[in-house]
Amino acid sequence: MGLRGTILITGANGGLGSAFVAKFIQSPFSSNYHGLYAIRNPTTATELRNVLEYAPNGQTYDFLTIDLSSLDSIRETAQSLNQRVTLGALPPIRALVLNAAVMHTEEKVVTTDGYESHFGVNYLANFLFVLLILKSMDKEHGRIILISTALHDSHHWMSRGKFLNGKEEMYTTTEDAVGGGEHDDGTEKGKHDVGMRRYSVSKMLLVMFMYELQRRLNLDPVLSKISVLSLDPGGMGGAELTKRGSTVSKFFWSNIMPTIQQTSVYLWPNGVLRTNDKSATDLLRACFDEENLGTYPKTLFLNGSETSESSQESRDEEKQRRLWKDSIGLVDLKENDTALHDYR
Repeated sequence: MGLRGTILITGANGGLGSAFVAKFIQSPFSSNYHGLYAIRNPTTATELRNVLEYAPNGQTYDFLTIDLSSLDSIRETAQSLNQRVTLGALPPIRALVLNAAVMHTEEKVVTTDGYESHFGVNYLANFLFVLLILKSMDKEHGRIILISTALHDSHHWMSRGKFLNGKEEMYTTTEDAVGGGEHDDGTEKGKHDVGMRRYSVSKMLLVMFMYELQRRLNLDPVLSKISVLSLDPGGMGGAELTKRGSTVSKFFWSNIMPTIQQTSVYLWPNGVLRTNDKSATDLLRACFDEENLGTYPKTLFLNGSETSESSQESRDEEKQRRLWKDSIGLVDLKENDTALHDYR
């Protein structure tokens, strides 16, 4: 029997990414699905390669090179991917996991296209990539899983007090988000807090994208069975994302926190602190489970292994529509670029 589909995950060399690949290749699904692991540089993906050494015989996979800080790179990669699926060289995408992300808490970083990096990589890159490869999705059972965080909610206890505009709105205008919002005060704490706010805003925009994309997919005569959902994997020690902070932060997350998380997961499975292994299990479930999540788990917001609710602001339909319209302009999307009928 031939392969039933492709599982594509971005950020496959990171903490959650490589843990997910490890879970996937040892699961019953691996014999029926091709693994497509998107990374920036295959030659430096040592963590992913180490995991793949344990892949069972006959399990098929390959790497997808993509630079999410460059819209040109995203377009080139999407074009090549679509061509492979069209020609039958690659089965349609059963699950697209948008896992790759950046977190810069020491300085402001911009993408190749001049966008503040959290906005450009964590949100806009995913917006464009998804719309470009919709034509390659499994039209009957395809799932798009967005990796979120509790920090997307300005009222969450970890975010409370970090937003300075009084109303605690994370998204006011797209123009403000593009530039990264306010500047830091030059202190280490100021830079860290501003960086965390930029990261949080980018993740909230991604959740808003989930709702607006699903609404448009539901009205599409060809793509209406594709489901879009979000997963909050919690805080994971040793994850690649946590290795980009201060020296103290990187040491703490990489060397001390994993031990604490083992205990935390045992006592509070869906608490703030989780292991990569636990979150990878939850992510595999988001890709395939139908018994508990249903055949079409549309706009589900998962907190680990439980169904939760995204922030009130992320559910604001006026903001979702406005963000979508602005994003279409930023990526200069044309009619022939996407399979989505109502993309404007």
